[in-house]
Amino acid sequence: LFFVVLAFFGIGNLASVNSFDPSFVYCFVTVFSPLVMGGLLLLKILLPFLLVSCFFHAVCVLLQVPIAAMFQLFLVLSDIMALQFFLVIRTEGSWLAIGTSLSHFVISMASTVFLYVLMLLARLLNTVSLLPEKRRSAGQKWTQPVLPQTNRGRPHRD
Repeated sequence: LFFVVLAFFGIGNLASVNSFDPSFVYCFVTVFSPLVMGGLLLLKILLPFLLVSCFFHAVCVLLQVPIAAMFQLFLVLSDIMALQFFLVIRTEGSWLAIGTSLSHFVISMASTVFLYVLMLLARLLNTVSLLPEKRRSAGQKWTQPVLPQTNRGRPHRD
């Protein structure tokens, strides 16, 4: 959860999505194309989240931690955070304060659905091999994990 929050604030000001400052995409697109520029801006925002979820899935697979149990732990922490934001929603004051308190609550509630989709995408990216059929070994299927598997015995301590 810490790395997800870090990825959220590491992308810069999220309000810049509304202002759509295309200055960083000019090195990729020379002709003004709002669809391509918007796609690159969306990729800039989603890439840190996707990297965090891919590494989280890889660590869970390598350490043989059940991903469902970790996601349930995330749901509990996310619900506690959403409850805290729900209790501080403002109904009086400036429109900015009301909108900010509501947006914090909505973002915390939407993060569970967003991260569930990212975990599914990370599972897909970590399990699908891009090697052609003839370069893979004979018994390997497309759905086998790309990550190395560890033994299921007692861990060895040096």
